Amino acid sequence: MARKRPLELLAPAGSPESLRAALYSGADAVYMGGRAFGARAYAVNASDDELPELLDLMHFHGKKLYLTVNILLREKELFGEVYDFMAPLYEAGLDAAIIQDVGLFDFFRKEFPGLPLHVSTQMSAAGPASARAFQAAGASRIVLPRELSLTEIRAVADAADLEIECFAQGALCYGYSGQCLFSGMVGGRSGNRGRCAQSCRLPYEVWRGSERLSKPDAPYVMNLKDNCALDVLPQMIAAGITSYKLEGRMKSPAYTAGVTAIYRKYLNMAMTDPEHYRVDDADRRALTSLFDRGGFTKTWFTMHNSTDMVCPKERDPGRTPDDSFLKAAQERERGADPSFLRPVDMHLILEPGKKVSLQATDVRTRRTCAASGPEAGFAENRPVSLADAEKQCRKAGGSGFTVVNVTQENSEQAFVPLREINDLRRQVLDGLRAQIVGAAKRSLPVQP
Repeated sequence: MARKRPLELLAPAGSPESLRAALYSGADAVYMGGRAFGARAYAVNASDDELPELLDLMHFHGKKLYLTVNILLREKELFGEVYDFMAPLYEAGLDAAIIQDVGLFDFFRKEFPGLPLHVSTQMSAAGPASARAFQAAGASRIVLPRELSLTEIRAVADAADLEIECFAQGALCYGYSGQCLFSGMVGGRSGNRGRCAQSCRLPYEVWRGSERLSKPDAPYVMNLKDNCALDVLPQMIAAGITSYKLEGRMKSPAYTAGVTAIYRKYLNMAMTDPEHYRVDDADRRALTSLFDRGGFTKTWFTMHNSTDMVCPKERDPGRTPDDSFLKAAQERERGADPSFLRPVDMHLILEPGKKVSLQATDVRTRRTCAASGPEAGFAENRPVSLADAEKQCRKAGGSGFTVVNVTQENSEQAFVPLREINDLRRQVLDGLRAQIVGAAKRSLPVQP
């Protein structure tokens, strides 16, 4: 039943720095939390002021930002704190909310119409029946638990007309995804309130009566290896998965940049040439250098269970994370890679006796912005040549745009200070940016 949809690489953003690392490493969308109500309370997260700015950044680049509101709420939080927190983000064009609490799901559906709602993995939507139920309730996407096989995932995708999101890389829960109460029981920090202490990652002794079952040199009996789907991306596409989620909001921007860049490479390969798909050993080593817990596993995709999923020994602390991916992302952010800049066309009118005018056109959307300056005079000595005028029009550094084409109505008999063309260029690019990010914004419904 699922429709053919564009595939999405979804990266984690535990901080504004990680968001930019993900964006400039090739993510189609990011998910992150705000100051409250997210399942990673100990991540840096973003402030109330930063989130709208980050939304504008993502929308300028044609990407999406999803907000994690995926904890269980108390009644007193619902109508005051949550609404006040969400309302400005809804207006700023938030692309979706990821939700665990069914009461909050219904509240958002009524209070924020048009906001796509994603069913968190913590809702345990793990089969065809639950997929159909959430579709009927108004969900646009379900995030499936990590414990499903490719066969089970395909059955869910076939059952409902929903986007299907699955974890491709990152931490696994020893309990069923998001349903573990261990942290709350032993440490008073509930994972369902975003404060999981990862108690399963600690060393334990396992006894049966007087018999010790665990080995002294392998005490991490519940410490699962990280999930890694690189080898099965073509099969995941065939199973109907829409969004390929990378886990890691508690990890560094260097990790985010690296894992995003590697999965961008292989998701592209799996989409365009699945018959010749193979993973290079150098990329496996790079992924391991970023982070792992004694190796990776793809067990859940292909079989029900295996002790091979457990890493009973502590990770080697001596490895140095590969920061080359982050440096590359930072270079792209500074404009070094034109493919990460937004293409525009410029048209300049520079004729004696007429106001100097410049129009910028966004190549992707054909939106335009125009501005005019002072009247150009007749050149007594050195007129503004076609080459000089074009050079000023192309100086878009730091704007996020790249000028791909410049046309002119210029008789090369006019004179105007070049700073006037520079000022017009800044005006039209600022105006065009405002139009692009403004297209995603919306108004709150009028309260009765």
